[in-house]
Amino acid sequence: MNTFSDIEDEILSLKEFSTELIVSSAVQCIKTILKEDVDLPNTLPGGMSARFRMGTGLANYIQV
Repeated sequence: MNTFSDIEDEILSLKEFSTELIVSSAVQCIKTILKEDVDLPNTLPGGMSARFRMGTGLANYIQV
């Protein structure tokens, strides 16, 4: 399981976050808050359709 310590020390602002880091952090926050197994991968999928599905799933968890 990824932890929030995966953020490099050299990153000083949010604009330096990569898309992968933002997604990974959001998924980790959701898993920590809900304290249950969330059906979302910790990493961003390679294909565009899989990324879209993951984004939709992520948005659904955030709205709840």
